[in-house]
Amino acid sequence: YVQLRLAQAREESAELDARFAEQIANWGRQQQAAGLLSATDAAILNTERAVAAASRSQWRAEAQVALQILALLCGERADALAAELAPPAVVAEGFEVRREQPRTPAFDVSALPAQLLAQRPDLSAAHQRWIAAVQQQRSAEAARWPQLSLTALAGETRLRVGGASSSGSMWAFGPSLSLPIFDAGLRKARVQGAEAAADEAAAALQSRWQTAVAEVEESLQRVTAGAEREREVDAVRREWEGIARRSGAQAQAGLQSGTQRNVTFRNALAAYDAVLSVRAEHALAWIRLYRSLGGGWTADTLTNTASAR
Repeated sequence: YVQLRLAQAREESAELDARFAEQIANWGRQQQAAGLLSATDAAILNTERAVAAASRSQWRAEAQVALQILALLCGERADALAAELAPPAVVAEGFEVRREQPRTPAFDVSALPAQLLAQRPDLSAAHQRWIAAVQQQRSAEAARWPQLSLTALAGETRLRVGGASSSGSMWAFGPSLSLPIFDAGLRKARVQGAEAAADEAAAALQSRWQTAVAEVEESLQRVTAGAEREREVDAVRREWEGIARRSGAQAQAGLQSGTQRNVTFRNALAAYDAVLSVRAEHALAWIRLYRSLGGGWTADTLTNTASAR
C-alpha cells in the first residue's frame, strides 16, 4: 500500500513536471526559430522534456504493478481495488499536488516494553522448545534413581465346567520398587544427552533474543532517522512551494516570464519528490518496527505500559 501511494504521488509529480518541461521545450523551439537560441540548447530542453515524459510513464507503470501485488495480497480483483484506491486527478493547470501518502504515527518511541518483544512467534517457539528440553532433562534425571510405585488389582472370576459354575472375587495390593543399578550407564548417557539438548535450546533462545533486540534497535534507529530526514526535506519543500507561488504571481503580473516560472515549478517538484521518497522510507521503517515486535500493538499499548511503570 505504501508503494502504491508513493507511485501514484510520483506519477502526479511527473505529470506536472512533464507538462512544464513541454512548455519550456516549446519556448526553446520558438527561440531557436527566431535565432535567439542555439540548436544545442534547444535540443537539451527537448531532451529534458523526453526524460520527464519517460519518468511519468515509469511511475504510472509502477503504480499498476503495486496495485496488482496489493490485489493479490488482499485476494481482491485488481479493477475493484483500483476503483477503491483511485487517486485524485492531476490539476489541469497551475502548480498543485493533491495525492497523499500514508503518514507515520505522530508519537515518538524512546523505549519499548519487553512484553511486546516476547510475543514474536519465533521467540515464543524458541521458548517453548527450551521448556520442553528442560522437562525432558528432568525426566531423564528422575529415571536414574529408584522409583517406588503402588499397584492394585481387583476383579471377579467365574469358572464353568459342564453344567456347574462357580464364581469368586480376587484382589491384590502391593508396592513395586525399581532399582536402576545394572544398566551399563544407559540412563546416565540419556541424562547427559538431555542436558546437552537443554543447553542447545537455551543457547538458541538466547541467540533469538539477541537477534530480535538487534532488529528492534535497528528499526528504532531507522524510524528516528526517517523522522529527522522528513522534517528536513519538508522544510525544503515548503521553501520551494513558497518560491513557486511567488513566481506564479510575478508571471501573472508580467514581472517574470512564463519560462522562468516553469523552471521554478520544476525545481519545486524536485524538492517535492524528495519528500515523497523520505515519507515512504519513514513509513516502511515503522512497518519494519511493527513486524520486528511481532505486531498486535498500538500507540495506546505503549502509553498504557509506560503509565503502569
